[in-house]
Amino acid sequence: MQKLLIALTLLGFSCVLQAKNLTGNDVEKWIKAFPQAEQWLTANADKLSTESIDFLNNSPEKVVEVAMAQIKSSGLYASFANQLQQYGFTPEQFISTQVKVLQAMMSLNVPTDAGMLSNQMSDTLKQLEANEQLTAEEKAMMKKQMQQMMTLTQGFNKQQQSPDVAVIEQYKSQIQGLFQ
Repeated sequence: MQKLLIALTLLGFSCVLQAKNLTGNDVEKWIKAFPQAEQWLTANADKLSTESIDFLNNSPEKVVEVAMAQIKSSGLYASFANQLQQYGFTPEQFISTQVKVLQAMMSLNVPTDAGMLSNQMSDTLKQLEANEQLTAEEKAMMKKQMQQMMTLTQGFNKQQQSPDVAVIEQYKSQIQGLFQ
């Protein structure tokens, strides 16, 4: 569980740069580098900003900008770069690959009928609006959460079409092994 949290934290310092799709070589390098990056993050967690990065409301570019600013402002950029250099990554390249790998993995684990899931959420949203036992504030909060879930589901549905997913599928068991 701790490894998953660390991976998600690293995901917080990452974003998808759409300019280049993943290759098998990228994934193999990432698999080799991940344990070192995880160890580095664990060792430096107390020095990194605890500022949350809002993935749902910010563009990927903004997420990368914030993540790199956090790493640089903590004075850890050179240290992180040194750890990743032996694997052929700069911090920016590692972060980009990290997000692509994790987003593709999450897409592989989303139900294949994301459209049906989205329809179910829409129905639940309508029922929420009709519920007279909830206050307007409760409805607004729950509606916002449901809309965020719908947006996330739609994103994963689109991601399932990504060439990155096809590449990651070949390495799925190795990647899962990193989080056990």
